[in-house]
Amino acid sequence: MENGILNVKNEAGKEKEYNILFMFKEEEKSEDYVVYTDYSLNDDGDINVYRNRYVKFGEKFELLPVNNREVIQFIDDKLEEIRLEIVLNAKKG
Repeated sequence: MENGILNVKNEAGKEKEYNILFMFKEEEKSEDYVVYTDYSLNDDGDINVYRNRYVKFGEKFELLPVNNREVIQFIDDKLEEIRLEIVLNAKKG
């Protein structure tokens, strides 16, 4: 997780590169989260965005699922803010 890039190995051991959109720490439980994308499109034509909790072990890390509804809502709200900012900036020219 350096320079805004996240490299993840799948079950087959193949590494894929993602761009980190943002990272944050949930202070109450002291959990770290990362939101990232590969800019691929889903069936609706929207960019695929992924979110995970992560735990660092020195230079390595483990991605874990996000199960906290409040954190999921926070991420969704933040993504909507980013989308609206992009739309507004595009309209300004």
